[in-house]
Amino acid sequence: MSDEPKRKSPRYPSLSLEDALSKALQFYDANHLHPVANDAAAQSMGYAGANNGASLSTLAALKYYGLVDRVGNGKLAASKDLETYRYAPSATERKKILRKWLLNPQIFEEIYQKYDGHLPSDAAVKYDLIQMGFIPDKAEICVKTFKDSISFVDAKAGDDEAIFSQGEYYSPAETPEIKEPKHTIAVQGQTHQPPSLSTETDRIPVRLQGGRRAWLEIPIPFYSSDKEIIKKQIELLITDDDDKPS
Repeated sequence: MSDEPKRKSPRYPSLSLEDALSKALQFYDANHLHPVANDAAAQSMGYAGANNGASLSTLAALKYYGLVDRVGNGKLAASKDLETYRYAPSATERKKILRKWLLNPQIFEEIYQKYDGHLPSDAAVKYDLIQMGFIPDKAEICVKTFKDSISFVDAKAGDDEAIFSQGEYYSPAETPEIKEPKHTIAVQGQTHQPPSLSTETDRIPVRLQGGRRAWLEIPIPFYSSDKEIIKKQIELLITDDDDKPS
């Protein structure tokens, strides 16, 4: 039997921001800004106590998002932002707070910074999380929690203020239909329509110098031979500095 310690994923909220906020408002309505013990905090949100799995996950999520603050002697208090959100007469102010909460969890901030406002497919984000130390099933939960939270904030903010560009984030199953080209290809004197393109793709951002970005659309499945073909094709590209004198 192996003595290797059980692998743990990096920390992340297991509740979406919408679900966490609902619990946090219950907590605020019961306690306002008064510090309370963990058990009392859990009970004000409908749990029997603070030591079962569901309440522990909820309390952790509230802390990750910044909905509650730790205070002395192991107590919790609703954050000032939560009170502001509860009573803010301005939708603009509430949107600002929601965006702040969304990116308070470190892992969500890292995802946001990495993709620079253009979230690729679930599979691509999950892969990156696994490279960061996530267990695959936890990575999948993290992606879902993040995207559910984005959808919640975007619904409050409106399409013109979306966190990520609409149409840029989708899972492989949601990939927009790719229409076949209208042209034909001549092969040995015969004319053929090009084969149907696969709708199973990952759209991967590649950061370039000067804040520019390129995109790779990778079919699923993707093989080593495919990679070699792409590398050869890139070598054939003419760049703007090819004609510069040495």
